[in-house]
Parts: sequence; structure tokens; C-alpha cells
Amino acid sequence: IAFSFATMRHQHFVSTRSNMLMTSRAKPDNGGTMALLFFFLLSSSGSLVGAFSVANPTKATPAPSSTATTEQDPQRSPLLNQWRGYDFLRDCNLEVEVLNPFFAARPHVVAARLLKVSSTLLRTKRNWEATEDGERMCESVSSLGPVAVKVGQTLSQRPDIIGVEAATALGRLTTNNIPYDNALAYAVIQESLNLSGPIAPGIGDEFDKTTKPLFRSMTKDPVACASLGQVYKAMTWDNKEVAVKVQRPDAMAVLALDVQCFRLVFGARALLNQWNDNNNNVQTLDKVRGKQNVGTVIDRVGKDIKDELDYTIEAANADEFEESLSFLGFVTTPNVVPGYCSERVIVTEWVQGNHLNALTVPEGLAMTRMAVEACTASMVLTGMVHADPHEGNLMLQNDGRLVFLDFGLMTRVDQNVMEGFAGGIQALLSEDWNALTDSFIQVGFVTLPIMHRHGPTDNWAVDPKYGKEELAMDLADAMKTTEGGKARFGALAEVLNIQISPKWLVFTPPYVLLLIRTFLTLEGIAAKLDPDFNIYEMAMPWAVRRSLSPSTQKGIEVFRSTLLQPDNRIQWSRLVELTSNNDEMLPEEQLDEEAQEMMEKKSKQDSAKSAAMNDAVGLLLGSTEGKALRRALRDLDTADLLSKLSSEDGRPLVQKAAAVAASRAFSKHTDEELSPEDIRPVSKESAQLREKQARWKKKITRFLIFSHLKRQLKWKGIVNLIRISLRFAGMAFVAILRDLKGDFTKKPPPSSPTTDVTTMTT
Repeated sequence: IAFSFATMRHQHFVSTRSNMLMTSRAKPDNGGTMALLFFFLLSSSGSLVGAFSVANPTKATPAPSSTATTEQDPQRSPLLNQWRGYDFLRDCNLEVEVLNPFFAARPHVVAARLLKVSSTLLRTKRNWEATEDGERMCESVSSLGPVAVKVGQTLSQRPDIIGVEAATALGRLTTNNIPYDNALAYAVIQESLNLSGPIAPGIGDEFDKTTKPLFRSMTKDPVACASLGQVYKAMTWDNKEVAVKVQRPDAMAVLALDVQCFRLVFGARALLNQWNDNNNNVQTLDKVRGKQNVGTVIDRVGKDIKDELDYTIEAANADEFEESLSFLGFVTTPNVVPGYCSERVIVTEWVQGNHLNALTVPEGLAMTRMAVEACTASMVLTGMVHADPHEGNLMLQNDGRLVFLDFGLMTRVDQNVMEGFAGGIQALLSEDWNALTDSFIQVGFVTLPIMHRHGPTDNWAVDPKYGKEELAMDLADAMKTTEGGKARFGALAEVLNIQISPKWLVFTPPYVLLLIRTFLTLEGIAAKLDPDFNIYEMAMPWAVRRSLSPSTQKGIEVFRSTLLQPDNRIQWSRLVELTSNNDEMLPEEQLDEEAQEMMEKKSKQDSAKSAAMNDAVGLLLGSTEGKALRRALRDLDTADLLSKLSSEDGRPLVQKAAAVAASRAFSKHTDEELSPEDIRPVSKESAQLREKQARWKKKITRFLIFSHLKRQLKWKGIVNLIRISLRFAGMAFVAILRDLKGDFTKKPPPSSPTTDVTTMTT
């Protein structure tokens, strides 16, 4: 077996010119256990593939021959021949019925890949522990291909997980990954774009120097290199600076191999677990979860990364992404240059801006906050989320706008899930654990019926004693005892995976994996600049906006029931509860210096959050997404609301609204400058959209006011309206006088987002 293994490994890694250009040969690990493991995989990989095969292997599409020569097609470079056998996989989604028969005939390829990955990672771990050589670690990770590089990029943003030194070392993978040979990149450009002449003067003109080059000029070496390709800077014949991204020639082969290796490893693990569980009379997770298992996760992630290999899809994604977030006004993407793109080459306009490492701290914080806002708005409003927002794919343009790069890896979220995430963010910040549990059920983290077990050797079961309320209590305990439970997305993942999953049946849906990558990456970037950064607070305005603009029937029903009773009377108890936050505060003289500083910082954060909230919610009245809000306001029983506001129970609410109004009126006379990180540039298109929405908001507000006034023409309604108006005016006038005289040592506390919503509604 060992001799066959060595022979086949030698045949697969034959020393051709292109092979030497792509990778450096690594010595395999010599551990006895490792050798036995992979000898077993070699001898059994064919049977494992057959065991998990869905289709008849004889009906699978055969791989094209990898021995194509330039005699058959003048544009086909011999440097790329060794990967042509994988090209047919570009027409599929790496389904199991396609990959299984393909690799069943090539078990040595899978075994060699498994051996290389394992031995490289083990060797890298030993070298890092001995020398902490970051460059050597990056070279090792880069040699494993795009999947490994993407994992490294994500970990580079999380020093809290792997340590500052390792995260810093892996940081170069975002833009300064180990490049592959220029000759291969030139071959990909010429073959993909069907060029018969040079790429640029002095580049790719070995066979034809008479034809006009594709570009006026181009750098001979890449200016940036990431997981799937490397970028050259070029100049078109109309003097436009462009970025030329060229895909790695082995990207498809390595991705297909890695997907198959994941399937084999987790398939073998599932068989082993099933054997152990059957012997112990314990249910297997696959039986309990049905179709929701590791296999579905691998299928989804493999498909998403495979789509990233088609640059025509990336070009379309870039346009769609920018258009979906045009209402923000500060998000942009590089324009794709038409006529220069193919599946493996994409040309975009050069971005005039800087990455995070070239920005000041305020600029970096501004860019990070805009990125969090954009990705949150994508997740809960538009449903199209950038799944790879590491430092290399974010730039701050010279005009202050945020630039996203690389749109191959995207996540699409449906309406129901968007509403679930929006509700979950609000529930977490308000510590409403029952509502958070409902959100987990809605997005698919918790399966129905809810299943529980007491220990790892027990069977999963539906137990009336352990339902949603008990899960919510366990979730509350875990969130409160986990560091950063209410501030870090990573803490939530820790709670679910480590503290909840041993006793409660939870599952990470395939679509969520890329969302987790998105927010873990952003959270890691933000933590470098602001240790107190709270990703949920930054996401709150957009979450509330989504909750106020539901689009699914269930979401609309939940929204109306939150605001109105079935007979359209206001949910008074909830209104009072929402507006009673932060009422109990200690006098400043009873606070020490540190506590005062923390309170001032929190007040500033609440003000920024409240301002963003007001902007987001105010636009709903004049936007197409605000239909549910407008209908609820139209149907509101105004007589009942005025009656309650004019009563003694309504006095605190009117007083608080008057204090907020007075504070805003008084603040108009003070000059408050925004810090650089809070400034948001606004595009011309966004400004025009906001002006249009503002006009509609005024029209709709007037309509709502007049329609409700008509209902109050009865004497009781008029009396209540006059009483409330006088009470409000008197309280506001007194509050303004006190502010002007300086009687208050501090202004009224900034209103929470829910207070602003209810104030506007009232």
C-alpha cells in the first residue's frame, strides 16, 4: 500500500514547469499515526465515495482530457494544461453526484490532498510555536489554496481568538498573499480574453509583437494578491487607470478537491458516530435533524465559493450591491470596464483611496462604522450581504465614501429571515430572552419541535418540561455570564456552540455561515480601533427600521399586534414600558469620576444611535417600505389615545415628550460638531431620494393629522386635545426656561430609539 501510495503521489505531483511555478513541494509529515490514517483513506476512499454517492457513477459526466495542446487551439496555453480536467466543473455547483464519481476514479488525488493539508498545517503549527515566523506561516497557508487563505483572512481579523501576533502575521493574506507566477497570470489573461496579441507592451508578446496590445501599459508584477487571484494595475488606451484581477489557474481544482475532502472527512465522522451511537442506543444527529446536517452546509458553502470563480457573476453582483445600498449615500463600488471581462479576468476602474492600514484612527473608525451599517442594512433591509468584508476588501475613498471590493462571495437572505434577525438584535439589546428565542426559531438556529437532552449519552427528545421558556432561561444565563454577551457577535456564537448545543438541539443553517463570517470579520476590525465597540448598537437603527417595515404577512401581523390591539386601540402598557427606560439615574454627585466618564460615553453613544434611528424611522413615512407603519397610524384609535394621554397615567409620557422637545429646541442654539467617525458623506442620488421622501412624509403627515382631527370633532375629543396641548406646551416651556437659566446640571437623558418612535407616533 505504501509503495502504491508513493507511486501515485509522484504521478500526481509530477514536476512540470507550471507545477513548479504554482507551488513549492513540501516534505510530508512522518508521524506514524498520520501515515496509517492516510494509507487507510487511500485504500478506502473509493468505497467511501461510493457509500455517499447519490447518482449512478456510470452516468456522471466524464472529465475532459487534460492533454490539450496548442496545436488544437492556438489560444490555449500549455502552461494551463494540467488543470483543464477540472474545467467542466465550472458548469455545475460541485454537487455530490458530480464530484463523487469524478474522484472515485482518482482516489490518490484525494488522499494526496488530505495528506498535504494535514502535514502542512501540523508543520506550520510547530514552526510558529518555535519561531513565530509570520512570513513562513503565510506561505504555508497560501500553498493550501483559496479555502485555506479565506480561513486565514477571517482569523487575521480575530486576535481575540488566535492572539495578536498570529493575527498580525495572517493579516498579509488580505492583500499581500503569496503571488503565483506572472507567466501563469499572463496565460490566463490571453486565453480567457482570446487574445492573439500582447497584453501590454513588453508583456505577453513572445509570439506576436505586431498586434496592438490590449492595454497601453500594465505592471509586470501584481500590486495585490488575495485568495483567488492577483491584481495588476494597467492603463487603457483612453488613459483610464484600471485594476486587472486574474484568477489563479488552479482555483477550480483546489476548490473541488477541498469540497470533496470535507465530504469524506465528515462522512467518515458521521459513519463513526453512527456506529458508536448504535452501539450505545443513542440517536444520531443526522436522524434527528433530517436534511439539516453537515452535508447541506458543505454543499451550500461549496456552491457559494464556486460562484466566486465566475467573474461575470461578480461584475453583476457589484452593480446590484451598489444599487441596493444607494439609499445610504456613502457606499460605492468600482465600476466594471466593459469589454475586458470573462469568467477568470475582471477589469475595474482604479479606486482613489486607502485601505485601513493607511488611515488615521478616526478615518479607520469612520470606515468601519460605515461598513457595519452597510452590512447590517444589507442583512435586514436589502437581503444582499457582502460575505467577505476583510481589510483588503474595504477602502475609504478620497471623497470619504466607503468602497467595497470583491463581490464573488455574497449571501442572499430572504424576507422572513431578515425580519428574524432584526427582531433578534432588538431583543438582545433589551434583554428580552423570550423574544430572542423566537428569533432563533425564525431564522433556523433552533429546530421545531424543540428538543432537549440532559447529557451527551442521552437521546434527543421532545419534553414538555423543557420547552421555549426553559430554553430562554438557559440562553439568558449563558448570555449574561459570557464576556461580551451583549456586545460581540463572537460571544453569541460561543454561547450557541459551547453552552447551549450540548443540551438543546441547535443548528447553524448553511446560509448563516457566510453571515457569521461577515460580522465576525467586521467585529474584529472594529475591535482594533475601539475596544468598546458594540456591533449590536450600531446595527440597532436598521433593525428597528426593518421591524417597522415588515413585508411578510407574519411580520405585519406581529408589528400591528405590538402597536395596536385588535380593535385598533393603542397598546398602552407596552407604550408606557417602552418609554420608561433609563428613568432611574443616580445624581452626578453620587457617581465617582470613572462612573461619570462611562455615563458620558454611554450618553454620547445613545445620542448617535438615537440620531441614526430618527433618520431611519423618519424616512419610512415617505418611502415605499413604510406601508405597514402608515396603515397602523391611519387605523389608530386617536380618541382612545388622547383619553389615556390626558389622564394621570399619561402625564409622565407627555412630560418626557415635552422634555425631549425642549432639549432639541435648546440644542438648536448650541454648536455641536460631529466627530470625524460620525460624519457620513451623501451622494447626489441619495440626497435626491431623501428630498423626495421628505416631501412625501410631509404630505402623509398632514393627511394623517387631518384625518385624525376629523375624528375628534366631538366635544370630548376636543377637550382632551386641548388639555394635552396645554399640558405639553406648559411642560416644554418650563423645561426650556430651566435649560436657559442653567438650573439643570445636565440635560434630559437622550431618548432611546423606542422613545423616539413612540413620540413620533403620538
